[in-house]
Amino acid sequence: MKELNASYPELEKNPGKRWPLASLTKLMTAVIAYEKLELGSRVRVGESAIAADGDAGAFQSGEVFTVRDLLAAALIVSSNAAAMALSYSYGYPEFIDAMQLKAAALAMKQTTFADPTGLSVLNQSTLNDLEKLVEYILKERLEIFSLTAEPGVYITELISGVKRFIPTNNRFAGRSEFLGGKTG
Repeated sequence: MKELNASYPELEKNPGKRWPLASLTKLMTAVIAYEKLELGSRVRVGESAIAADGDAGAFQSGEVFTVRDLLAAALIVSSNAAAMALSYSYGYPEFIDAMQLKAAALAMKQTTFADPTGLSVLNQSTLNDLEKLVEYILKERLEIFSLTAEPGVYITELISGVKRFIPTNNRFAGRSEFLGGKTG
């Protein structure tokens, strides 16, 4: 545990031990999506994306959303289908490579990514490396956390025009002192 601008942690245990990242993987997925995709561009959710475990966001094959709306679903309700759709829209292997390259650029030396969702146990990192990612997001991609600071957002399926509410599962969302974050 560390205060945002503190130079030392208040509490830590095994900060260099590698652990599976689970849905915290989606923080890097969001970074890559923000840096490689246009937020307003349209992404079709395909069968392959729907096949990912979990049904958060209730996506259906053939629906079309903006990158921003899929990011919201991936971050707020941890939608694996949304994360997969984003990665497929860029090119799946290229997206994973971009995640790996970004980790290397951030000196996240103990981090590996195998998918954009966090389902694979091969997505691993340490507390020290996650701190580097969070610091990068706070300095360079604050919009990622800003998106998650709200109690929920509306996303729009672009073919039908139907709006759907994506509620957060983060009990801190909506509080004025909460900057945002990712549950998982």
